[in-house]
Amino acid sequence: MPRMTRRDFFGAIAFSGLSRPADAGTLTETLPASIGASFTFNNVLHKAHDLSLYPFSDIPQSLPPALEELDSDSWQEIRHKLDSAIPLGAYFRLGMFHVGYKYKRATAVNLIREGIASPVLYSPNLFDFGRMKIDKPLPSDAGFAGLSVHYPLNDPHVHSEVMSFLGASSFQFLGRKQKYGLSESDSKC
Repeated sequence: MPRMTRRDFFGAIAFSGLSRPADAGTLTETLPASIGASFTFNNVLHKAHDLSLYPFSDIPQSLPPALEELDSDSWQEIRHKLDSAIPLGAYFRLGMFHVGYKYKRATAVNLIREGIASPVLYSPNLFDFGRMKIDKPLPSDAGFAGLSVHYPLNDPHVHSEVMSFLGASSFQFLGRKQKYGLSESDSKC
């Protein structure tokens, strides 16, 4: 398989995890101002500067009760459907984590293709909710808690999760023959 560098990978996707200022509007308004225009590093600098002018809002978005009341085990059952993963080149696939449990703030995810930023749109149809029963349809803007990258790391026929970006501080990476260690949400202290 051809090797992909970190620069190639992060050139293929853009992860927008910046918190929304208190009065910055809807989730789609947190996307780069240059959607439809050329996306550059200077766009990121300008957007970061503009966001820094607003006070931080730690008020999480309001979630439907079915998502608000999830425990860790129930939330972990919600999986991005494999057939809905977004191809990133020949070998990588992009999946999402659903909001819920302690991940109550939606994160905008954008793809950069040929220098143009475009949002990945949320849909509940992207997810398998496991045993979870949802009485009412989820809102069309419920959103993503983070993203995961899949690659045939140990088996050429199986796309395994090799990276995850979740919430504000969970970033995990795997190499060949490795497994994720115990995370904060896994510990029962």
